[in-house]
Amino acid sequence: MLQQIGKQFWGSQQKSSENNPIKEVVEQRLHRICSLTTEAMKTYSLLFVLVLCPSLLLGQNVVDRYRNFINQHVNQGMSRTRCAEVMRTRRITAENNNCKQTNTFISSTTNAIKAVCGNAGTPYKNSANLRKSLQPFPVINCEQSGTHRPPRCEYRGRSQTVYVVLGCQDGYPVHYDRGEM
Repeated sequence: MLQQIGKQFWGSQQKSSENNPIKEVVEQRLHRICSLTTEAMKTYSLLFVLVLCPSLLLGQNVVDRYRNFINQHVNQGMSRTRCAEVMRTRRITAENNNCKQTNTFISSTTNAIKAVCGNAGTPYKNSANLRKSLQPFPVINCEQSGTHRPPRCEYRGRSQTVYVVLGCQDGYPVHYDRGEM
């Protein structure tokens, strides 16, 4: 880069580049400016990586956890006869990839459920992250009813109306903890 700048600047003005003190001073200053600029870029790049990237990743983590929560626990049109079908189509399994023993679906809108993490919920048992809904929700509890492995899991559904207790992060539900009568 220095050579290009030098050629552009000195090319038409002077043919001989040897023993030219002005040229040497200019080149030294350009070299110093480029070095400082490079160091500043390294510093700002490091700051970006250390400060901004984790916050972006944290934000993405909340979004991913919220999407997973919706997939596993929200189904506005859920009925107790559809447990096996919904569990299979949404690929809801236990962490070890076996059939999940129990899973609860909240039969409501995502907005109504998300509101539990705000004004439609109250802190639960002094927990920083758990909130209990102020209004009851209809839920379907799906319980495994056989010893099959995915994708052949069988479930029995049971309908209830309960106050839901949710784990919240940054105003989003990310964990279904329990339902209380």
